[in-house]
Amino acid sequence: MGYQAVVIYQDSIRLKSAQAICKLARQGLPVVIVNGLVETLGSTTNYLNAKAAVHTLGNEGTDAELAKVMARMEKLPNVKLVNANVPQSASNPDPGAADYEQTYYYGKTGVYDALQKLEVRPRAEYAAPNQTILTTMRKTKDTVYLFAYNYMEKRGDYKNAPIEAKTATTSISVNAGLRS
Repeated sequence: MGYQAVVIYQDSIRLKSAQAICKLARQGLPVVIVNGLVETLGSTTNYLNAKAAVHTLGNEGTDAELAKVMARMEKLPNVKLVNANVPQSASNPDPGAADYEQTYYYGKTGVYDALQKLEVRPRAEYAAPNQTILTTMRKTKDTVYLFAYNYMEKRGDYKNAPIEAKTATTSISVNAGLRS
């Protein structure tokens, strides 16, 4: 189970990494480049990535060459450039607030829509939104496993409360045509 797509949102990337992603994109790998996402770097530190992939890491001095690679990549039909419709500040509103992601991020970054336009579908997807079930897939030689974990965060005292059927039940669509 390899990558179905790559999403680039940080403002810094190594030139060799950008070149490798560009090569994969020329071979058909879908790529989404996202401008304007706030990244949480620690419990009290947030950083606004105003524009994706504009600086090289490690002070390589190759920002101009990086710009050329990104410009070539952005012209490919399987590469989508999106501007996130989210607050353009690393501190206001507070990204650490309990409702921040729900209010400002879910459905507003443009990533999901761009992936849909590139015909990238999740390997496992909820039939309806569900933010208390976490999933992960693992593959052995002959079997694909989908693990679902109901962590019930924001549901109250989950250590002592019984699990209600409506809390623990969800519909998940699994794409059986997995590519290896």
